[in-house]
Parts: sequence; C-alpha cells; structure tokens
Amino acid sequence: MFNEHKVLFPLGDLYLTIGAREALEESNQTVIEFLIRHQKADWGIVGKEDWKENVSSLKRGFRILSFYKTSNREKL
Repeated sequence: MFNEHKVLFPLGDLYLTIGAREALEESNQTVIEFLIRHQKADWGIVGKEDWKENVSSLKRGFRILSFYKTSNREKL
C-alpha cells in the first residue's frame, strides 16, 4: 500500500500510543494518512530547524521527526 504513494523511505518498527490511538479514533482518522505524509516529506508542523534537520537526516538515514494535529486539533 505505501509503495503506491511514491514514498521516500521505508518505515521501521511502528508503535502507537494509547493517546494517539484515542485521538485518531475521536477524529475518525487513521494512522495511515499521517504515515504517508511522513514518508512523502510532509513533516507537518515541525519548526524550521527540525525541517532542515529532517532533510539532512533523510539523505543520511537518520531519524526523522514529524508532528501533526488531527482534525480535532489533537497532537500526534
């Protein structure tokens, strides 16, 4: 499924906290839409410095930080 969206890198292990799961359920959204954004270099509402670090990390295979809000404005 992820390959259909021309993602830039593979995901590693995935874990979902109880709070994130509840926020997604309350907003009637799925984790998939946020993971696709993450893999397409849409890192949400991270700051400029974190965005620059993500670009560098993408090239070097380091960790990438993303931050989103659900349609109910809950943080993920």
